[in-house]
Amino acid sequence: MLDALNDVQTSANFRILEDAISTLYRSVTEETSPQSRAMAKCALITALLTRFACKGWMRDMLDCSIHFSGGNSQEMEYMFLHWVGERSFTKPASVQSAVKLVERFRASFNAGDISEAIELSRLENDIQDERALSRFLIALANTFVIRYLRYGKLEDLGEADWRLQDAKDLCESGDPLVYLATLCLAHINWLRFTELREGPGLMETVRYISEADKEDQEASELCQKGRAMADGEESQLNESVSLLSSSLALRLWPHPKRYDSLYYLAAALLRRYRLQHSLEDLERAHRMLQEALSFVPFPYPDRPTVLISAGSALLHRFAHTGVEDDLNSSISLLEESLEIQPDGPDRPRTLNVLALGLHIRSELNGDSRDLEKSISTYREYLASEDTDDSDRSYPLFSLGHALMSRFKQRGDLKDIEECILLHREGLALRPASHRNRADALTSLAYMLHMKDQRTGSSSGHHESSVLTDEALKILTTSSRAGHDLSEALYLRYQQSRNISDLDECITLRREALLLDNKHHPDRTPKLNDLAIVLSQRFEATHDVQDLSECISTYEEALALTPESHADRCGWQGNYARTLHSAFMHTQDIQHLDKSLELFESAASCVTGSLFFRLEMANEWARYGRTYVPLSAMRGYRRGIELLPLLASLDLTLDQRQNVLVHVRDLVRNAVQFAIQHGQYEEAVVFLATGRSIFWSQSLQLRTSVDELKLANPTLAQRFRDVSRRLEELTNRPSSSSTTSSLDANTLLSERNRLLTEIRASDGFQQFLLPPSFASLK
Repeated sequence: MLDALNDVQTSANFRILEDAISTLYRSVTEETSPQSRAMAKCALITALLTRFACKGWMRDMLDCSIHFSGGNSQEMEYMFLHWVGERSFTKPASVQSAVKLVERFRASFNAGDISEAIELSRLENDIQDERALSRFLIALANTFVIRYLRYGKLEDLGEADWRLQDAKDLCESGDPLVYLATLCLAHINWLRFTELREGPGLMETVRYISEADKEDQEASELCQKGRAMADGEESQLNESVSLLSSSLALRLWPHPKRYDSLYYLAAALLRRYRLQHSLEDLERAHRMLQEALSFVPFPYPDRPTVLISAGSALLHRFAHTGVEDDLNSSISLLEESLEIQPDGPDRPRTLNVLALGLHIRSELNGDSRDLEKSISTYREYLASEDTDDSDRSYPLFSLGHALMSRFKQRGDLKDIEECILLHREGLALRPASHRNRADALTSLAYMLHMKDQRTGSSSGHHESSVLTDEALKILTTSSRAGHDLSEALYLRYQQSRNISDLDECITLRREALLLDNKHHPDRTPKLNDLAIVLSQRFEATHDVQDLSECISTYEEALALTPESHADRCGWQGNYARTLHSAFMHTQDIQHLDKSLELFESAASCVTGSLFFRLEMANEWARYGRTYVPLSAMRGYRRGIELLPLLASLDLTLDQRQNVLVHVRDLVRNAVQFAIQHGQYEEAVVFLATGRSIFWSQSLQLRTSVDELKLANPTLAQRFRDVSRRLEELTNRPSSSSTTSSLDANTLLSERNRLLTEIRASDGFQQFLLPPSFASLK
């Protein structure tokens, strides 16, 4: 029966009805005369009663009561006179148009589907379970109501009425079907009064609504008390959760008001989660909101609000578990909320949460589109908020962090300069008494350090140190402050070489690891960060305990990182440098062997940045040439092989200059080493490759890709696009996600496929390969 009723409902054109309801809501708001507003309300109630017959949305029945009794006495009088037929009033044009749309909607029900559903009434006597029979009768009654809407026959409402009465009698008080059947009876009598001019229909409507309220009285009182206490102190919040849980237990599915208990319980659980950080509360809230969404399908008016809460809950859960599906689902829900209610009152809050989710995802997958969208979304949010709002500091810092991410990708000083301005503005909104002032201080200190590091200046050093010192004095347990403080301390150590800064940084990074779930994806980059500072302290103090902890930390980080992970080559490079430093101090040949092995892996890591891989090949060869010449020769070969690939990229002036530096040093040393070891043909190849790259970059001469463009423009552009995207992805800030690794491998496979296709073309067999000795003769 339920399937048959669903077929009837889906056969109608609901877009027509939604357009009519939207128009009538606007008319009620915009019409100024009591008479015109009364006519708009009458038409709106008719449309809402029509939708309730199809959707069963409790909100529609409540709105009918509100619009009838919530106006002034003159409007109520006009409405009553209109419905009982004693007076005829002129309807505004917009209302007349909407009324016609409602009539069109009612006429759009498929007659055949209605007849087939009604015929199922013969199964009534075959159902033995009383509760199942009650549900069957309610669905059958709804089908009769829809047939009334389609044809306007009074007897269909009578058929629906007695089946609903039977459905009530089959269930005991407290069963949600009793409430549902009673509400449907109120709906039928609304139709009798508003459309058939039956005066008693209004009294019957009031009676059934009162009866339904009495049936739900205990749950309703618990829900109201729980809502009232949800904004109180922690003890009141705990009581709120208890009361709302009891309310929900009384409103079993399919109780029409179950949604209220679900939503308000979820809201209370989320508030308690923010105070107590209980993952159990977060999981419960998520389950409540997922069920609540099933009660408010599009275009239910409350759906955008529930989407925001559900999206926020998933973002919080992602922060706990690191499961990327939660992040993607959160973004999808928030984007849906904006799409279905672009100008709603919750838009600013949605923008703020969405911008945060997009920024996090951009850090994980290296997608510049997510980052750009995050920045523009933050800007829109800030433009919509009151400039005196104390909470404005949070989105200011968030936009600043997003701009910092873009600065790390592009190196545009305008981004970091704006970032610093935003952080100054945010800090001004956090006086000494603000609980998150330390967070603001350390963030600004970090940004100033980053700018000095980029420009080679020390203009921000003093201010950064002062900010860091103040933050140290007021540091709280804020995880963000701890992270930023450790970064600022490390950067200050690099400038001042004050070992106490490094000691404090190591302490903070150890604490951060202790607070994390051992399976959280953020653990790996945090291990790398700790290993870096331990390595720095070992170089300063030669404390072998630091070296031992550093090695074990790197080993754990690499053990947790799959071979295909985009960050693995960077972590291998850091570890390799540490082991080489250890070898120089201890002369333990095992450290050198392991170091060269790691340099080779990093230089061969196909998902790594070409610049980084070239740097690793250079260090591999340089550190190996004295002790392990065969390994060093492999390092030089790898570096020379990378040069044509680097030259194929669309490089900025700074990047070209960087290539020239690498070419000059690498080629000179490689040629010298090859000659020294009697590898004369290898030396010629090294020299020819290096000279070709040097002149193409210094004079921007035509490259192999330019030649391909002349022969096959489409193929050349595809190769450039894939190479650019791969380099951007592998050059992004370190992340914990495996998505970036998958994207990098996908792009790498595509680039290799394109290289194979290109090298199969006439004249391009040596495309981006070093020349052979034979070809140079």
